[in-house]
Amino acid sequence: MTRRFILPLAALCGLVSQAAAAPFISEFLASNKGLDTDDRNESSDWIEIHNPEENAVSLAGWSLTDDAADRAKWVFPAVEIPGKGFLVVRASGKNLRTPPDPLHTNFSLDAGGEYLALFPPTGAAAREWAPYPRQFGNVSYGFPTGGGAAAWLAEPTPGEENYTETFKDYVRDTNFDVPRGFLDAPAAVSVTTETPGAVIRYTVDGSEPTAETGTLYTGPITVSTTTSLRVRAFRPGFVPTNTDTRTYIFPNTWLTQPTAPAGFPFTWGNTLNRGALDPNVGVLADYSMDPAVTSDPGMRAALTSTLPVLCLTGAVDDIFGTQGVMGNGRMDNTEKPVAVEFFDPLKPEAEFSARAGMQAHG
Repeated sequence: MTRRFILPLAALCGLVSQAAAAPFISEFLASNKGLDTDDRNESSDWIEIHNPEENAVSLAGWSLTDDAADRAKWVFPAVEIPGKGFLVVRASGKNLRTPPDPLHTNFSLDAGGEYLALFPPTGAAAREWAPYPRQFGNVSYGFPTGGGAAAWLAEPTPGEENYTETFKDYVRDTNFDVPRGFLDAPAAVSVTTETPGAVIRYTVDGSEPTAETGTLYTGPITVSTTTSLRVRAFRPGFVPTNTDTRTYIFPNTWLTQPTAPAGFPFTWGNTLNRGALDPNVGVLADYSMDPAVTSDPGMRAALTSTLPVLCLTGAVDDIFGTQGVMGNGRMDNTEKPVAVEFFDPLKPEAEFSARAGMQAHG
């Protein structure tokens, strides 16, 4: 016998309510990872308000809030939305309320999910999430054009008709059975996700896996040299996971890292290098550690038991290519995406990982 289980909408999307035929929150982005920038050239989050009426409507006295106990946390100035039009408010925390300049709320959005509501000057909320569900980088949440329940939208469209394609759910985070850090012997790393039917892809070249790129995971991945393992899980119709990065360091290979590893550029833009292998070329890169340092008998112990470690992982071209940080970054302050990992042998509790942007300075 086939059994079917129906998950109540409120359990997936949070409690949501709205008033009919009134301005409402039609879409929002709670995790802007460089998707677009505001008038301050910053990647702030945003909230889109839609007017479904034929005639323009004033939002004077209306309010947005992320606090159920404070319905008037951020009050709109005298601003209108044209009939069938949209207004985008930046959720930056800057509290800017002077039209015709762009509007910014005095609060930001929590990607982990929180309360969000739009209130008229009096009466019940025009739209309310209590709370909205977890959000993901550069994936907006709202109501697809043509009708339907709130969902993650396949493409953010601030100030325009919403995308019709939606994600029904999201792939659960990937898990590793071998933690990041130092290894003295080869290890087989198993990666899992709790989402049935999801496929996992991974890379070891610093790039982020996509649904089409990277190696398909079919079983434990053997690491036997210093490796940055980047993993992501996918399922059609689901929001994919973010990219998880685990760096495994083998101290012996770290100390003897070659001057010019295979697959890496031989030059760093126009940067002259004192360690040039060929004086006729004169612009060769040098990836090795200084032998005067690595020959110290206490070096290995210092690396593995005393010194904190900061790992920056990104695509090779983004860091070392002609338009990367090392090759061109000092000329135009090019920022490239990287994964940051930190672990301290003396303070294991201080370990963290995060996404960041990397630039060259000085």
